[in-house]
Amino acid sequence: MATASILQTPQRQNIQAAERESVLLEQLPQVKFIARRIHDRLPPHVELDDLVNAGVIGLMDAMKKYDPAKKVMFKSYAQFRIRGAILDSLREMDWSPRILRKKARRIEEAHRKLSAELGRGATEQEIANELGMQLNDYQVLLGELRH
Repeated sequence: MATASILQTPQRQNIQAAERESVLLEQLPQVKFIARRIHDRLPPHVELDDLVNAGVIGLMDAMKKYDPAKKVMFKSYAQFRIRGAILDSLREMDWSPRILRKKARRIEEAHRKLSAELGRGATEQEIANELGMQLNDYQVLLGELRH
């Protein structure tokens, strides 16, 4: 009897592996779709393939952690895990803290606003004034953003 159960174990593992591969191939277009949607909102230096790879890792993680007893469709659960894995990978790649990115957005907004009002590109002094900063502080901030 013990040998019969031992023989069934590799067969069962092969079936599970085949099912996993089938699910993976079935969900791959979803990974690419989610990665493309996120990629469209990112700077051009971020590679789409990196996002797809992170999404595939998220999909494989979803396959391991999926619990059908929770009565959630696998596709829905996988979308959540794929998106989360992609966003986590972006956070790992990001060198700048959130506060620095927020300051960069404020500078961009001020530059856009002043350019529209003035009908030309704004000077550093004008942008610093718009942000309520001293020119020297503004230039230090620009240096931080460049590095």
